Amino acid sequence: MKLTFLASFAVLLPMMACADGAGDRTWADRPFDGTWIIQPELTTFGMRSPTFSLERGEFRRSDCKTEPIVVPADGAAHAVRGQPLFDAMSVRVLDPKRIEIVEKIGDKLAWKGVYTVSANERAMSLNFEDDRGAEPVTGVLAYMREGDVLSGAHSVSGTWRPEKLTRLSSSGLSITIGMQRKAAPQDEELAAGPNFYDSFTFAGSDGRGADGKLDAHDYPLSGYLPGATMALNRLQPNILQFNRAQNGVLVEISRATVSSDGQTLTLSQVDWVCQAKTVFILNKQTQ
Repeated sequence: MKLTFLASFAVLLPMMACADGAGDRTWADRPFDGTWIIQPELTTFGMRSPTFSLERGEFRRSDCKTEPIVVPADGAAHAVRGQPLFDAMSVRVLDPKRIEIVEKIGDKLAWKGVYTVSANERAMSLNFEDDRGAEPVTGVLAYMREGDVLSGAHSVSGTWRPEKLTRLSSSGLSITIGMQRKAAPQDEELAAGPNFYDSFTFAGSDGRGADGKLDAHDYPLSGYLPGATMALNRLQPNILQFNRAQNGVLVEISRATVSSDGQTLTLSQVDWVCQAKTVFILNKQTQ
């Protein structure tokens, strides 16, 4: 499971009623504007848990929608298929309780992490570094084992349920959103409701940035991997839906809901490739 704090999707999921009380907000209001700070200790997880197997010198991950990832655990980089965010992986066994995984895309380091299993083999921690953005994001994620320990395999083998985000670097903590209301040409009636001519700006503390219209079309996402795009649509006065794609392949879906008092943003994010859900709580930064 990888942690990234931005995703967006606009057309695959249906529109839904306002969540968390939109109150009397109108489409002309701008509740999303401002800088929002992730509260790591409030992060929750759901959907599919990662499943690893490491035995007889071979590493296997089999929980994603793509074909299983299978590479020798020899520390060398090996080509993988079907993964939009990396095309090579290396797995190195550090000791009976630890392994290191490194992912690359081309010659660029994309992500790396060290998985450490506890002495009783029921818990595991991941110390990761995400290098896909302009600024690396580091953190620590805690897991609990689902099911029994696999006899004869490395202790990292099994299915692991993410439990707690125990640390996230400042480079991964905030997003800034701005929206601008624009009148549609020759059509004043659209001003009271959804308007695809409305525009947005986005900036992340990891150096990512994008700007475009709220029309569910892809716009370039700078400060990230080449070929990254972002689309955005306003489903309700207090709900935005985002998608992030890589070279035309959908990789993340998110829905952002602003609370009725305008001070909290709930960002529900789905890793579209591996069907893992992360829900972040963000507080609005005060001046």
